[in-house]
Amino acid sequence: MSAVSLGRQSFLSREAATTTGGSAKPADTTSTVQSIATYIPSDVLTVYIAAIAAFGTTTVGSPEAWAAFVVFLIASPVAVWASFATSWRASNSTLPLSPRQWPSFAMAASLLAFAAWAFALPQTPFAVFGWYNSAIAGLVVLITLTVLGVARPLFGPLPKPAAAEAGG
Repeated sequence: MSAVSLGRQSFLSREAATTTGGSAKPADTTSTVQSIATYIPSDVLTVYIAAIAAFGTTTVGSPEAWAAFVVFLIASPVAVWASFATSWRASNSTLPLSPRQWPSFAMAASLLAFAAWAFALPQTPFAVFGWYNSAIAGLVVLITLTVLGVARPLFGPLPKPAAAEAGG
């Protein structure tokens, strides 16, 4: 099972806990960061951490750090779609190219979660702004988790490959 699939499973596990009355409240900062990370494909998290580590600690706010942030911000929903498309393709002969077939909420959630998660990292490019501090970062993560947790039940389940229309 790929890391993207594992990330998707974590997302689905969080969804199940939230919709079945399971506890979605994080106990501490570490579990809050882990909770937001469940919305993001693990491949994206791993490679982003490696990329910012490669830049070193002196490049916070550098063009390279911002470029990495933007690239992985875009890569997060693309990775969710790729994982979904792989599952879809296993039961259908065509790729889900129509946006109506996409896991829209999961893609949007991964984008928002990645932005909040990256915002809260110690090596975030946002650290160059005078208003940035860890308290604001923590608040952003908590607000993002709350919004995603409240929005999830409103958008129903993820599209299922078996529910695809015949031939497309």
